[in-house]
Amino acid sequence: MKKIVLKLMLVALTVGLVSCEDSDNTIDNLFANTQTGAFVRTLETVTEEVNLNDPSSAYEIRVEVQDEQFGDLFQSLDIYVIFDGDITTPEALLTTYTPSDAGNSDNDLPELTLSSTFAELASAAGVPQSDVMDGDDFDLRLVLNLTDGRSYTDTDVNGNVSGGQYFQAPMAYGIEASDL
Repeated sequence: MKKIVLKLMLVALTVGLVSCEDSDNTIDNLFANTQTGAFVRTLETVTEEVNLNDPSSAYEIRVEVQDEQFGDLFQSLDIYVIFDGDITTPEALLTTYTPSDAGNSDNDLPELTLSSTFAELASAAGVPQSDVMDGDDFDLRLVLNLTDGRSYTDTDVNGNVSGGQYFQAPMAYGIEASDL
């Protein structure tokens, strides 16, 4: 009787060990090799133009940072600018936002108000304010940097994320210079 019980226990242990192996199902491999990204979602575009006659006029865009840890991976948000008018300037760093600049959105995620004056845009782009004409643009590109070393920008998002109904995360904006 003891030998039968011992054999049954040995068989049960063997079956238990075999059933604990990882599966080779396609879906398991897909999820094991999937990495979640991050993006900056547009909450509100307050104004996306600057007044050529007022160096202190500013664009204003409210955004929230979303990542797989609900904003905890947010390290910094770099804003780059290019002037696009009679000349096109090289891309230059306009400003950097950090978590200390953020509040909390209604979704309990980091919320930022992106804003720069006409004078700041022109200076960062390396163009004299007097050279900016009505209809010229300052093109902004956002780079979201995470604490784990990853970075995301406009080339990392697809159409569903950049302009979709919910996400609205183009990671790039055009600010028009206007003679208001």
